[in-house]
Amino acid sequence: MGGYELLKAVGYWRSNDGSEVGHKSELPDPRWLVRRGWRSRERRQILAYLRSGREYKRYAGYSYCRFWMCWTSLRVMGDRDLTDNVWVWPEGLAHYVQRHWVCLPDEFIATMQANGWQVPQDVVVRRPKQREPLYDLSLWVAWSRQEQRRPWYLLW
Repeated sequence: MGGYELLKAVGYWRSNDGSEVGHKSELPDPRWLVRRGWRSRERRQILAYLRSGREYKRYAGYSYCRFWMCWTSLRVMGDRDLTDNVWVWPEGLAHYVQRHWVCLPDEFIATMQANGWQVPQDVVVRRPKQREPLYDLSLWVAWSRQEQRRPWYLLW
C-alpha cells in the first residue's frame, strides 16, 4: 500500500433496519455498549473531539440512530466519516456518546488525550486509492465483542 497506514475504525454499527437479513454482521449493536456515567469528567472534551474531526469520506445519504424510538434528526447523525489521521469514525458517533452513553475504546481516548483533546490542525487526509480498504475495523470489532453486554431491556 505504499507506506499508507490504514486508519483504525471506531463507532460503526450493525444495521437494525432489516438490511442484513441472511448474513450476520460482526459490527456491534450500540445498545450493548451503554455505560451510564462513562468518562463523565472528560465527556465535554470527548464530544468536542468527535465533532471536530476532518472529513474523510462523504456518503450519498444520512445515517440513522440505531436506538429504537430515538427521533434524532438525520442531519445530526450525518453523512460523513471523520478522522484525526489515526482513527476514523462516523459523524454521528458524538450523538451515541452524548445521548445514549455509549463507551469507546481506551486506545481511542488515549489518542484524544495525547492530542490535547483537539484534532490536530495539520491533518492531511489521505484517502485510499481505488480497491484499497477504507479503514481497519478489526480493533473495533474485537474490542466491542469483549466489552458488549446485552441489555435486559431494549428501550433506553
